[in-house]
Amino acid sequence: LVVAESGGSILLSSVNTAGSGSSCSTGTNISMNGTSYKEALACSGGYSSKESMYAWVLGRHASTFSTTVGLADSGKTDATATVRILADGNEVARADVAYGKPAKVNADVSNALRLEIAVSSKNGDTVYLGDALLKGTTTQIDQLEAEK
Repeated sequence: LVVAESGGSILLSSVNTAGSGSSCSTGTNISMNGTSYKEALACSGGYSSKESMYAWVLGRHASTFSTTVGLADSGKTDATATVRILADGNEVARADVAYGKPAKVNADVSNALRLEIAVSSKNGDTVYLGDALLKGTTTQIDQLEAEK
């Protein structure tokens, strides 16, 4: 008999960032396509083909990363951006977003030491990650919380 362990989740903003580089800031009540997000990470996009990279240490303590990626309703109406989600340097999800057109992302980060988010935008627009959650077993999430 195998009993599955129950799961848990933690906001990405509660997880340690990797390195001393830039990090996404935490915004509150950000609206994307008419939907308000109580918490959203604001990640500035690199200009043209240059990506801005943001990273968090997972320590192999998560299985899934989920979020809604988009641009704020209060932003420029011609804004567009590309967001790549990487687990240990390997692309696990990609989203092309535009004003009023956010995208839901569910990425497999099982066994990953590091989660990276690469953001690029023609005009350096800020991309928001609404309700950015890491999911895993209760034990995994407890370990992420303890490492903060």
